[in-house]
Amino acid sequence: MYGVIDEMQSGATTIMNNVPSGASYEFGVGEYNEDPSEPWGPHTSYLQNQTLTSSVTAAQTAIDGWNASGGGDTPEANFYALKQMANTAAWRTGSQRIAVWFGDAWSHTATTTEIEAINALKAKGITVIAFNSGSAGNGIDRYSQASNVVDSTGGSLVNNAASLTGTAFSTAVNNEISL
Repeated sequence: MYGVIDEMQSGATTIMNNVPSGASYEFGVGEYNEDPSEPWGPHTSYLQNQTLTSSVTAAQTAIDGWNASGGGDTPEANFYALKQMANTAAWRTGSQRIAVWFGDAWSHTATTTEIEAINALKAKGITVIAFNSGSAGNGIDRYSQASNVVDSTGGSLVNNAASLTGTAFSTAVNNEISL
């Protein structure tokens, strides 16, 4: 997982440093690990590392803190984290809302179901761009989970993201930005 996190950290940096000019951007950073329903001990189901900020430096510092921890199984708290992010981020009124989701494993559904996560995202008008470290049908797209989220929110899914160039990361996000 550490290599995947390194690649995703690099991709996130490239995305922030290459957004189109002509608009005001804010970046927030969060991370997720194990679902709250799991017995694995201390873990972070969802943590907002950085509230929305126009400071790329502040967002980068938060991204640099990502690491793998906890668990003992493969499913993660993806849906729980997406719902929490949708409901707790201080979105600007009238802003275009894009969530960039990085991951390598499918989601638990004990605490938050797929439809609950999708409904929270849609209620806030959030478009999800998912970067799956695995191939189609694997990783965060196992059981079509990522496909269903991005299809429902009008976003996009990029598979095999761990092998992407910086340009490919920023292009995937920039294609969703409307000025």
